[in-house]
Amino acid sequence: MDPWKPYLQGETVQSRDMKAMHQELASGEIFPLFLHNIRASGHEDIVVPIRGESRAVLPLLGERKFSIVFVDGDHRYDAAHSDITQGMELVAPDGVLCGDDLDLQRGEIDPAEAWAKKDEDYIRNAKTGRLYHPGVTLAVGQIFDRVAVWDGFWAVRRTPSGWQPVEMAKPAVLLMPEHLQPASIRLTFEFTEYLKQVGIL
Repeated sequence: MDPWKPYLQGETVQSRDMKAMHQELASGEIFPLFLHNIRASGHEDIVVPIRGESRAVLPLLGERKFSIVFVDGDHRYDAAHSDITQGMELVAPDGVLCGDDLDLQRGEIDPAEAWAKKDEDYIRNAKTGRLYHPGVTLAVGQIFDRVAVWDGFWAVRRTPSGWQPVEMAKPAVLLMPEHLQPASIRLTFEFTEYLKQVGIL
């Protein structure tokens, strides 16, 4: 579920990468590319794209019906808070609510700095020098006591006693569809496969 339209504002759009993303979203070409990637992945039969704003769509999906709900939307505080709280309603017992872009947790930031910049997409933390999304950090930290987090990916499980961090090992290798892999990754994979075939690995 996504609106597939521009959402970045202000200074965030000034960086080269963000400007390119903003222009691609404005062009209307991202949604057809998404559909292409779903077809290329071979999962067209199980992916149902829903185009719309989360505040309008999420309440229509029904309560406690989903084993996994993944939140990766607007990084501004109000939007992130809304997506997470509405997502919580969708998660079935023992299901998982997870998301992306939690680069720093509540204890790693200056709260005053984060609240002052809660509607900026991406800022450099004065305390650590690391980039993070203040709205996401504030929303996750305000809603949950603790979450499990790996490289910005966070997860909690609905239990009878409340939301608990998901305990699982960080994956050693992330796989992506071959047509999206940079040539260097494909060559590394092919070389690794060759080493396995000749008995070196």
